[in-house]
Amino acid sequence: MYDIRIADPIIHVLFASDKKCAIRQRQETCDQPETLYHSKARAYDIIIFMDNLFEQFCKTIAVRDLLNDGDQVVVGVSGGADSICLLDLLVRWSADRSVRIYVAHINHQLRGEAADEDAAAVISLAESYGLPVRVLNYDVAGQAAEQGRTIEEMARLVRYKAFFEWKSSLEDETIRGDRTTKKDGTTQKDRTSGRVRVAVAHNQNDQAETVLLRLIRGTGPAGLAGMEYLREDGLIRPLLDIPRKQIEAYVSARGLPVCQDATNLQATYARNRLRLELIPLLEQDYNPAIVEALCRLAENAAEDREFFAGQVGQAERELERDLGVASEILRVDDRSAYKTLPAAVAKRLLIRRFQTLGLDQDLTAAHLNAADQMIRSHKSPGMIELPRGYSLSVESGRIRYRTPSERAKPAVRQRRSRTFTDYGSYTDFETGETVIIKPIDRDQYLRQMRQNETGGEKVNRACFDADRLVIDAGLVLRGRQAGDYIMPLGMAGTKKIQDLFTDVKIPLSARDGWPLLCRGSEVIWAVGLRQSEKYKVSPESQRIVLVEFSPSVC
Repeated sequence: MYDIRIADPIIHVLFASDKKCAIRQRQETCDQPETLYHSKARAYDIIIFMDNLFEQFCKTIAVRDLLNDGDQVVVGVSGGADSICLLDLLVRWSADRSVRIYVAHINHQLRGEAADEDAAAVISLAESYGLPVRVLNYDVAGQAAEQGRTIEEMARLVRYKAFFEWKSSLEDETIRGDRTTKKDGTTQKDRTSGRVRVAVAHNQNDQAETVLLRLIRGTGPAGLAGMEYLREDGLIRPLLDIPRKQIEAYVSARGLPVCQDATNLQATYARNRLRLELIPLLEQDYNPAIVEALCRLAENAAEDREFFAGQVGQAERELERDLGVASEILRVDDRSAYKTLPAAVAKRLLIRRFQTLGLDQDLTAAHLNAADQMIRSHKSPGMIELPRGYSLSVESGRIRYRTPSERAKPAVRQRRSRTFTDYGSYTDFETGETVIIKPIDRDQYLRQMRQNETGGEKVNRACFDADRLVIDAGLVLRGRQAGDYIMPLGMAGTKKIQDLFTDVKIPLSARDGWPLLCRGSEVIWAVGLRQSEKYKVSPESQRIVLVEFSPSVC
């Protein structure tokens, strides 16, 4: 049973779990019978309103699969009406469920004593619910100046960093099973099997403001989807279906303490100007239901986003290629296959590629259009500079995505030479590479050929006629040099090694370090690519040698 106190100057209402209420007159303010009548009617209205809001909250949680019995949830509570409402509703929702709630408050140190008072109020409220609470202090202004970010952006970053660090620690404790709870004054080991979520208090108006702000800034269709109810990282937004006015009415009716942040009333930041000036203008002169209309747009765009996510996933599986040798390039796509994709899928593929590498913001339509045009054009190679040091390039028919750290790496060094004159296993402890040279019989050779044909193993191996190879004459493993050539298996003539690299689309950045097994300028084996026709195993071969190359795993 919840004791719900309605902050009304005339009455108090005790609201029970069976949805019945008792109205008690406060004699000192209810001298007139009609005042009491209207007070009773208002009390019933308030109870119905709160009941409907709570039902909507529960419906959102259930339909969107935000929380389940056994989950844990870190709730971001600033002290404002939205977060106070969220915390109170979660406490009510969890009353008959095994859900643990943790309260997190971030002091951005931007408002002096007022910020300290907010922190104290959140602590007091959390303790009144019997919930664990953490208050974390960050010098947001100082960090923003150091990192060249706006205060808004920095505040958002530190908030989510704090929320998800607590989430991670709870997940670690859950895995270890060493979370402790107190029952009857004793401490016992306990294990929570549910998920850990992070709950924030964005509401329906916040969603509308987000969509409108993105539209003004030139977002694409994905941006129109607005904020997600449930993100992949476990962030949930249970209030997205509830308007701000209803939230404010709820906390007022419940008599919940609310902290007022004066900066929210200042038209300094873009979102504040939109909330205080633009949306009221649109409601007054164009569409009184503009908030609901923008949220419907977000819902429709989210459905489209879900459809295209499936299309992009299929395209990823078809386009991704593996070079087979360690490279500084994390993502490689086939350019010719990309060019067959519809633009709507192709550009979303580019977005997802960079999101997986860490570029999840600041990627504009102009960047995507330039990248798409470069990939589809006949000019190659080419490169597009992207925000925060990322880049996309086209080399030898492949699309390459690079992070800032990869671009900062020095160029690949010329591979140093290593000479082998006998069978054995040779490890270069500086690079971590290993070369194994050993004799094998024909049965082993046939098994090896079957493995190569079926792709059963992904180790760079090649077999040669030992009498032709003549190991004691010396084999050299090195990088490419001017004049290198090979007689590719199945061909009668020779080919320059640089032409081979071009044919098989090895990127320029990887060519100098590519391992070649040579004798003089003759390439016996371009590791992982081609081996020489001259030294192949034939039916007449009496002895066979296996050469295996294992690159560094670092």
